[in-house]
Amino acid sequence: MRTEMEKINEELAKYLKEKDADNLTDEEFGNALDDFLQQYNEKIGKKPRLTKDTAKTADDFVELAEYANSDKERIKYLKKAIALEPDNIDAQLAYFSATVTDTDIFLDRLEALKKKAEEGAMAEFLENEMGDFYGIVETRPYMRLCYTLLQVYTMGGYYRPAIDEAKWILKINKDDNLGARYHLIFIYALMGDEKGAKQLARKFKYDMQSTRFLLAFSMLYYYLRDRDKAFEYAEQLKARNKDIVKFTDIMCDENGDLSELDDLSIPEDAYQPDTGSDLYTLYDDMPMLLATRHQYFRWLQTSLKRMH
Repeated sequence: MRTEMEKINEELAKYLKEKDADNLTDEEFGNALDDFLQQYNEKIGKKPRLTKDTAKTADDFVELAEYANSDKERIKYLKKAIALEPDNIDAQLAYFSATVTDTDIFLDRLEALKKKAEEGAMAEFLENEMGDFYGIVETRPYMRLCYTLLQVYTMGGYYRPAIDEAKWILKINKDDNLGARYHLIFIYALMGDEKGAKQLARKFKYDMQSTRFLLAFSMLYYYLRDRDKAFEYAEQLKARNKDIVKFTDIMCDENGDLSELDDLSIPEDAYQPDTGSDLYTLYDDMPMLLATRHQYFRWLQTSLKRMH
């Protein structure tokens, strides 16, 4: 679903186009931004609360569906959204999520939706805006679709398609605002793909000192049976994130509760890097890549206790 910031950016793009912003001086551009913000805030202040009676657009009904009280009501709103705008990716994605329970059928639907978008609304962007998709409001729904595909591939153990999808996301948005690289690095770790992991680390050099990459590289070398390197990265990880000890203990305890690491002071869908909330969010994003690694986490638990 579109965020409030996406809605603002869409309105701003329309406003600046009307003002012929490319030909404005810096002062005129600044004044135009001030005028837009004033008008937008006044518009929001007068806007009635979103209900089924005030909803007008497909996006309105997608938003209503997100907060629906029942599956029946959610599907009803999503059908209305699709009727208003058949090519609305967010509406279609939400509808499939609400109505399809078989993973293979779900993937079939998502893959078909992606192909349709690439041949239609996304065609021009794919030709002219490769690498910068997250900065364009119109391409955000397509990116959400690709990321959902990546998640479902990963959850279902379709690792080769997941690798291809993660690489595609990195190609259309080089800054990787959605974090596809984290799925990719852990898939490389589980597959023992040292070459792929090192290539990704070179591309995102700043991540090599992050909790996520350090954990993934420790796991990679553990499964390559190079325990010295696995231990070396685990040492760096412990120095970087003190909560790795508690995280590992919980992972080794069948009754453990990872929510103990969640930081409720942080907004939903956000986390503080290199803390317990980082590890909690990592697991929440890709549970099937971590939940089945019991042997590794038992080794890590023992190794962490050996460290000073």
